[in-house]
Amino acid sequence: TAGTTYVTTVGAGGATGSGPASGARGANSVFNSLTSAGGGGGSGYTGNASTTGGSGGGGGGNGGSPDSKPGSAGNTPSTNPSQGNAGGDGANHVGAGGGGAGAVGQNPTFTTGGGDGGAGTADSITGSATHYSGGGGGGYWGGVSGTRPGAGGNGGGGTWNNAGTVNTGGGGGGAAAGGSGIVIIKYPEARTITNPGSGLTFATPSAAGGFKRTSFTAGTGNVVFI
Repeated sequence: TAGTTYVTTVGAGGATGSGPASGARGANSVFNSLTSAGGGGGSGYTGNASTTGGSGGGGGGNGGSPDSKPGSAGNTPSTNPSQGNAGGDGANHVGAGGGGAGAVGQNPTFTTGGGDGGAGTADSITGSATHYSGGGGGGYWGGVSGTRPGAGGNGGGGTWNNAGTVNTGGGGGGAAAGGSGIVIIKYPEARTITNPGSGLTFATPSAAGGFKRTSFTAGTGNVVFI
């Protein structure tokens, strides 16, 4: 609606943990009354547990007792349709994959390595199908020959020591930060989008098919259509 102020926030990715500390939960992305919950943080290899979120964090593992941490639940807070899936459970010395928007994170095994992140989901609001919100791959222990880190889920999920892709909502791989979110608005080409007071990073592309599509990639602020 022209002249109406819509508060908009692009959620930052969750920071990585260190040692026993869990990764931080990702920040929410918001447009007006719509909120997309940030993803849960993966657990440390000892100590703290993984945390819930739009998709859940993967569980960590160590060689002690207990030797693993469970993954956390996705779609928290609960919405319909669901925002995401649970992270996998850790195992001896290896971490599980984080949940993705389209699939749960996979459990790891001591002999093969970290669990894969859950797949994201595709959306075509920009005019071409793009995957978002893939889970991060679990970490692994290099002391076992032939093991590997978990693969990131399709949709920006990172692998071991690699952050999630920015502006995809993808989870970070083991020992890495999550990727930032994105807010994309499609609206009639007769409208012009503004950001009074600034605070948001965005660019408006040319109109196509009677619509414009604006992607907000960082910040928080007000959006007004004129």
